Amino acid sequence: MAKFKAIIIGGGPVGLVMAHALALADIDYTLYERRQSIVDREGAGIAVMPHVVRILHQLGVLEEACKIGEPMLGTAHVVGGNKGWRDNASEILSQKFGYNILLFERFRLMKLLLDSIPDREEHIRTGMTLKSIKEHDQGVSVAFEDGTVDEGSIVIGADGVHSTVRHLLSDVSAGEVEAMPFTTVIQGLYGHGPRIDGMRNGEVVENHHDGWAVQTLTGRDRTFYFIYAKLKQPTKDRRRFTTADTQEFMQLYSHEKVFGEVTFADLWERRDLGELRYLEQGVAKTWSRGRVVLVGDSVHKVTPNLGIGGNIGIESAASLANHLHALLKQESAPDSRALGEAFAAYQNQRFDVVESWYRRGYWHVKFLTFETKRHREMFEKQALKSGLDHISKFKFAKDYLDTVSQGIKLDYVPIESELSGTYPWAASTSVLESKLHPKL
Repeated sequence: MAKFKAIIIGGGPVGLVMAHALALADIDYTLYERRQSIVDREGAGIAVMPHVVRILHQLGVLEEACKIGEPMLGTAHVVGGNKGWRDNASEILSQKFGYNILLFERFRLMKLLLDSIPDREEHIRTGMTLKSIKEHDQGVSVAFEDGTVDEGSIVIGADGVHSTVRHLLSDVSAGEVEAMPFTTVIQGLYGHGPRIDGMRNGEVVENHHDGWAVQTLTGRDRTFYFIYAKLKQPTKDRRRFTTADTQEFMQLYSHEKVFGEVTFADLWERRDLGELRYLEQGVAKTWSRGRVVLVGDSVHKVTPNLGIGGNIGIESAASLANHLHALLKQESAPDSRALGEAFAAYQNQRFDVVESWYRRGYWHVKFLTFETKRHREMFEKQALKSGLDHISKFKFAKDYLDTVSQGIKLDYVPIESELSGTYPWAASTSVLESKLHPKL
């Protein structure tokens, strides 16, 4: 009987962490990526939260991650570049859990994850466009546009918001798996360029406006930026923006001050990357079918304003790996029924958590863009209490701290010298709890 093998579709951060997690579980896999190169300068920045930095610790890359990531300290909330207040939320969260929030340029984190995969030449193939997935009694046959066919036990779709795996599942599931489970209510221009003098390393600047907002994050040598603008009507349509579209959008906000006297035009003129995109959000109702399971942005998508999307995707990869590891300890060649139960348990464990992050992110968009009078009043009340000349002591809600405390880790990978702070990590009983308390 053939050895159990996973076929991963998608080589983004979630797919790469999935590869690491399977390797540590001694589960065979091959990862296929559509692009010719996994590591490029596509995308902006990624902020990695303490509970996910802990996963990087388990992958053996913590030391290098701390060298290339910038510790985050807090946020300046402003209107017109000046009026507002500062908090030290990021610094406090790091103190509570021992691991810093780290800001990475996306391609640097991708390179770190790729370079540290054991025997990656044997397991990773690029330039491979998925064509079809066919299930049979013992596994799956996965075909690619170049004629390649690979045989495996399961398929893991980590191929993002416009997932081909999800679309293929939708075609054969009579609507059980939605082709597009997400809705877009805002569009965003994001990018990065050389660090701007006068902006503090490790600080997020949130510039609030009526109907739109600007976020900037400054690392040791880069400044990352995001402009969010609400659409007139929500949409499920996909749209590809041209260079002219992007330039037209930028001109609407080019004169606006980001912080102090720095305008968005100052950032744009020094850009290395700038892209306009729809920012989808939502949580799919169904995450698997048969021997195919979805992970990351293919099933849960949040707006980027809280910097949490990559984090919950990595956590979901760890959760799925935990359930596969536990299953394969019991039986080396699980049938479709056993796999379906494991996939359902994985979704049970993650669904409420990712939905709560989605709702937090959407509320934050409303606060950034002053959707209602109440949102503006909340801002002005806090600005009067503190101001930009000193740090407002930030108090996290207990449910937020508990969400981080209960963050997923790899159950089967011990952590040497696990870091901790003033708020305890929850005991890890993830696979057991997700089986005992089904929600589906």
